[in-house]
Amino acid sequence: MDRAVDGAPPGSRFRLIGIGLSNFSDALAADPTDLADPDAAHRKRIEQVMDEVRGKLGKEAISKGRGLKPGAQKASRKRD
Repeated sequence: MDRAVDGAPPGSRFRLIGIGLSNFSDALAADPTDLADPDAAHRKRIEQVMDEVRGKLGKEAISKGRGLKPGAQKASRKRD
């Protein structure tokens, strides 16, 4: 690499230098299939559980914090 840079004409600029690898590791030990969203399965399971709670206790039984408005207070449930 140093030879390539040293041999370049004065004032040369380099925009991108990359390295390629192949067969670096076994495919089963490689990155997960969904690199863009590795937590998708976990979030899906959380949503399923939340839906189950809503089905048993009602639509307002559980919610996400980001759904609350600033200054709002959560309604308390009546206890028997």
